[in-house]
Amino acid sequence: MRNYNYAAGGIGIGSVIAIILVWQVHHSILWCILGAFMSWFYVVFYVLRYYWHLI
Repeated sequence: MRNYNYAAGGIGIGSVIAIILVWQVHHSILWCILGAFMSWFYVVFYVLRYYWHLI
């Protein structure tokens, strides 16, 4: 039996969440691409900045 890893080359859940959050704030494809590269770092930044107002 072979083991397949389908998610190895795909986009991660952190990237998807970051893209959604960036789109809500900036409405820009370029910022979405940058957010996807930053993934979980942007998600944490978003929570600190816009939800808890700490930054």
